[in-house]
Amino acid sequence: MSETVVSTSEHPPTEKWWMLIGVLVAIFPILAFLAVAFPTDVYSSLIAAPFALLGGVIMLLSPLIVYFDKQYVTTVSDWDPSGWYYWMIVPPLALVLPYLYLYERHKYVGTP
Repeated sequence: MSETVVSTSEHPPTEKWWMLIGVLVAIFPILAFLAVAFPTDVYSSLIAAPFALLGGVIMLLSPLIVYFDKQYVTTVSDWDPSGWYYWMIVPPLALVLPYLYLYERHKYVGTP
């Protein structure tokens, strides 16, 4: 008796990874506003801590986020994102590279 093997198709990459980079873009102005608007004390630190923690986690995961979003972008467009975008993990570069990435992504894919 022979068995028929049915191959499962590979799931296409998802397009939602750019949203985490967008969150990273939005967190820095929020933190800057909180730093200017509130005095530096324990209570205002409690307000800023969740934003800083979320930004730090996304920044640490940014190479993975860029990798997964790069898979989607290369399947739907002719843009192959540069390896420089993996350097979003470095704090000074995390202030600039997410904006550049979303700008370039918008030119080729149209989203965001």
